[in-house]
Amino acid sequence: MEDYAELLTKNTRTNRMNLLLQFTIIIVDVLLLGLFLKNGFGLFSIVFFLILVFISSYGNILFLKKRRLETFDAIGKYSSEEVREIIGGIFADINKREKPNIYIISSSTVNAFVTESIIKGIAPLNALYLSEDLFANLKTEELKSVIYHELGHYYYFMNPFSKNILPLDIFSVLFPFFLFLILGLKSIFSLFFLVFSFSAFVRYLTFKNIKDNEYLSDFFSAQKNGLLNIVNGLIVVSKINEIDSKIVRYLVERITRDKQRLSFQDFDFYYETLRKEIPYEFQNFDQISELIDDFLYDGSDENIPEINKESYYYEEIDGWEKFDLNHDFRISEEEYPLLIETLINNELNETAEQKVFDERYNITHPSLKNRILFLEDNKEYLEL
Repeated sequence: MEDYAELLTKNTRTNRMNLLLQFTIIIVDVLLLGLFLKNGFGLFSIVFFLILVFISSYGNILFLKKRRLETFDAIGKYSSEEVREIIGGIFADINKREKPNIYIISSSTVNAFVTESIIKGIAPLNALYLSEDLFANLKTEELKSVIYHELGHYYYFMNPFSKNILPLDIFSVLFPFFLFLILGLKSIFSLFFLVFSFSAFVRYLTFKNIKDNEYLSDFFSAQKNGLLNIVNGLIVVSKINEIDSKIVRYLVERITRDKQRLSFQDFDFYYETLRKEIPYEFQNFDQISELIDDFLYDGSDENIPEINKESYYYEEIDGWEKFDLNHDFRISEEEYPLLIETLINNELNETAEQKVFDERYNITHPSLKNRILFLEDNKEYLEL
């Protein structure tokens, strides 16, 4: 794995270059808007265009189902007072003047993320978002580690283009359209090609060093709140989302195939009921399918068989027994060296359905395996 100091230096240099490029693009945006206004597009057209691009850039955040932290009496297994005390202590430890707004979201995945924008007057664009399931499943120190990770992004490790996507979106539409006009192109396919090309360029700039930022935010959390806490936080969140993904996928398949008896209008009810019945530690995916079928076709959650943890714990996964000695899907100090040995030797043999530790992820996050090994390989920096 990459050395922490080298990665930090490279990431800082890349973000500075991106910041300079961002200001250049903002200047180009202003010039382009002036050219379009000068050539008769009209003030109303320009304003309307900017509103559309703004909604396109930030609409998913602005219209996300969310509530301010202050409106809750309790979240998961924590009282609102406990949550405020946890977050307040973290802010005090980081000791930065600017503090993001706190929102709690309902989500089909256990999630946490931050948004930061040059538009400071709009609270949802400068915020820390935490899903309710985090508070239902994570222990206090694990929860703290997840929050430290996200605030690591907010204060230190976030691509400037990820923070402020609006200038890039304006550029990626206006500039190809301007080229289309000055080059005298007439084919609509030429315009689509130009817009697609510049959109690909925007995507490249936005995600260029995004995985590096994940490694560095993990390390920031480990510095602030301990290595094992962030490792366990990552493991629990990943395992919960594996179960969620399986439930959602199987429900969609069943409803699609049997629309006469099942309806997508009842999807939320199906999902919420099943999610309460199936714990995140669950591993027997064939049995999950059976449980969902029993529930859907008997019409009552009372017909879901009681789940016996010992009967399924190692039935589908071969490898967890190498390090999870306490059978709790969390890693203790005693178990941690065994986990690292298992990951290094690639001894975690998993089914096609269950790939928490492999390189399956996406363009935004490294695999959980690599995130843990990065922390392990750079453990000496934590002791400085």
